[in-house]
Amino acid sequence: MKNFTETLLASEELFQGRLLALHRDRVRLPDGQESVREYVVHRDAAVVIPLLDERTVLMVRQYRYAAGKHTLEFPAGKIDEGETPEQAARRELLEETGYQCDVLKQQFALRLPVAYTSASATIFLATGLHFTGHPGEPGEFIEPIPLPISDAVEKIATGEICDMKDVVALYALTFRR
Repeated sequence: MKNFTETLLASEELFQGRLLALHRDRVRLPDGQESVREYVVHRDAAVVIPLLDERTVLMVRQYRYAAGKHTLEFPAGKIDEGETPEQAARRELLEETGYQCDVLKQQFALRLPVAYTSASATIFLATGLHFTGHPGEPGEFIEPIPLPISDAVEKIATGEICDMKDVVALYALTFRR
């Protein structure tokens, strides 16, 4: 297997926001030429597939400004500094749905658009759910929606479920069954 590694020559941060940073790096390509790479630095995320029963998942409906529409997604969010992916998954499940789980099992991790971001997402399966209240988080307006898994898969075709992490998690859940 050939090694096509690029060598970093210089790096600059173009923008630092509350959520992400934009970087531009100058690199040396394997053939000796120089090129520019621009990418987003973002914290890693935890994603929870909450199973209410063998046929039903719990998703959340929320408005996504960048997409300009409401979407259905699994509870998810960034992993805070000092937090493990499992701790973040449990926190996000509670904040977004009001549920806690008896069992949280890591399924897999995936890189979010690997061509232009550093972020990854760890996917968890949550079972043994019990409602403990809906504490919510300031500034988030989220509606928990129970859905039969088959209906959720159909909502991929309609675009209601359109985020890559959720599509991959839902298909993985379907194929593993």
